[in-house]
Amino acid sequence: MAVRSSNRARRLVAVLAAGLFALGTGVTAAGAARTPQPTGYAAQVQEAGFTAKQAKELQARVDQVIAEDGGTQIAPNKVLWKDGKGDTTIPLPGETRARDLNQSPAALAAWPYGCNYYNLCLYEGGDFTGLKGSLYDCREYYVPYYFESYVNNQTRGTVGAFRNSSHGHIAFTRAAPSSARYDYGTTTYYVQPC
Repeated sequence: MAVRSSNRARRLVAVLAAGLFALGTGVTAAGAARTPQPTGYAAQVQEAGFTAKQAKELQARVDQVIAEDGGTQIAPNKVLWKDGKGDTTIPLPGETRARDLNQSPAALAAWPYGCNYYNLCLYEGGDFTGLKGSLYDCREYYVPYYFESYVNNQTRGTVGAFRNSSHGHIAFTRAAPSSARYDYGTTTYYVQPC
């Protein structure tokens, strides 16, 4: 009797192991493959209501930013700069203004053009559109891309400085809080928010 119970237990273990193997490989008991589910950032983008195609397009844009400027992806549409002291936010599919994925367009209006408090933000487009760079430490930053507008949403009265490739002065921001079109974005290499 003990032998028989032992064989039954072995068969049960074998059936369970085969079932777990099938689950792990995506094969069901009927032998049909399961549809792969998106994971990581792609899943977050799709959960926010975007299609798989849009998630793929967004990831391609993020990969492009990383390839051109370096850095690390820290959110579905955000890249932390190589030095870890600033970040670039990429507009979501079908949108022109960059915002965090979990930030509604209505919440975007709470801060000027999505620039969080204590930040100096640089925008690729002259109307606060395209890539958004956020600078949040009071130090000189190398800016990895051209920009055409900025929002100074730092402590009231704070003024930032724009510098050329030799760290020479080009212009100051308006005192915070402020926003403006910026005509020297193609010659500005360094920015000091305060």
